[in-house]
Amino acid sequence: MNKLSILIFDGSEKKSTFINRLIKGLVKDGHKVTVAEFHSDKKNRITGATYINLGSERKKIKLIVNSGKLLLQTLFKTSSYSRFSSLISGFIKSDVNSIRKVNLFNAILKTKADVVHLQWLSLLPFCEELLDKGLTKFVLSQRGTHINVRPFIDEDNYNYLRKIFAKIDGFHSVSKAMKQKSKLIYSDDNKIDEVVYSGLNINNIDFNTEYSKGETIKLLSVGRPHWIKGYTTMMQVCKELANINLDFNYTIIGANKNNEELLYLISQNNLSDRVHLKSKISQEEVFQLMRSSSALVLPSLEEGIANVVIEAMAIGLPVISANCGGMAELVEDNKSGYLVPVNNKKALADAIIKFSKEDPEKINVLKRNARQKVEVQHNTSKMVEDMEKLYYKCLS
Repeated sequence: MNKLSILIFDGSEKKSTFINRLIKGLVKDGHKVTVAEFHSDKKNRITGATYINLGSERKKIKLIVNSGKLLLQTLFKTSSYSRFSSLISGFIKSDVNSIRKVNLFNAILKTKADVVHLQWLSLLPFCEELLDKGLTKFVLSQRGTHINVRPFIDEDNYNYLRKIFAKIDGFHSVSKAMKQKSKLIYSDDNKIDEVVYSGLNINNIDFNTEYSKGETIKLLSVGRPHWIKGYTTMMQVCKELANINLDFNYTIIGANKNNEELLYLISQNNLSDRVHLKSKISQEEVFQLMRSSSALVLPSLEEGIANVVIEAMAIGLPVISANCGGMAELVEDNKSGYLVPVNNKKALADAIIKFSKEDPEKINVLKRNARQKVEVQHNTSKMVEDMEKLYYKCLS
């Protein structure tokens, strides 16, 4: 196969682990990788990839300089007068997004991109005009509430996505469940939509052979305090567990210590001595806490496939998860973890109680099965290879 010029368009301030692992893998395989971004994070850049700043609202002078450079580098290519006019208009009106759109166009021309990989649905408005020009192929990653929730509660958003999805060359779904959700928005016999699971550098994650459930059941969740994470349900579960005098504590990493809703629920249910909120910490610190915990709990109402569960299973931390989104593709009930109905406090409480009484050998079997599942389904090499297959499929 010919090596590709791939432009990864990511507007987030901090790149996700999935994106950084993908960039590393594509560079290693010899592809020319360019990352188009709004915010520069020079500390975490991947060696071998090129980074193009499309413009930040906070650095207007840098925006003007970078935009001018990009324009000069592509001045005599397609639609040069139109791009120049749009850029001048954007500067006069102080319309940063308009400038970013022109810069993206110029970045595609400069890199001669075979494929533009959009990492988030929120980036689609920047590509509307480009999708009609046929300059390159566009691949869209489908993940999170932008595909799982918003289109089905916002009719305007549903209609917008339905219209624009018809113009996209290929889709990357993070789970089979996500692929089915996408079909509800737009379905066509020729639609290219491939499931590519997130990958881990599995060889860099040691399996915790010294795991102990402990006398006190130490429950752990990781994730922002958003309603979709199901922490309201989990607070009710904790109350039930406290009522039967189960010896446990529960820590939520990523929940700001000043989160009013969670603080209220903790106080209302008399859980201040059992439930602890911990602000975001580093990946390594998360792994350390996983190694000293009894079980990871995912009470979410919706997910693609939660990366934190993949990581826990790789480390050897037992998982108790709601059967939301694509989680059943990862966690097999009573084989590699515990799977319970979504938003069902009784089922979740029963699963935690069952786990607290589980025979240590049964837990060891669950742990080994979980690690094997991740090694086969969620290794980085397979993730990169499957993404490459998707790119080539769109091009052919």
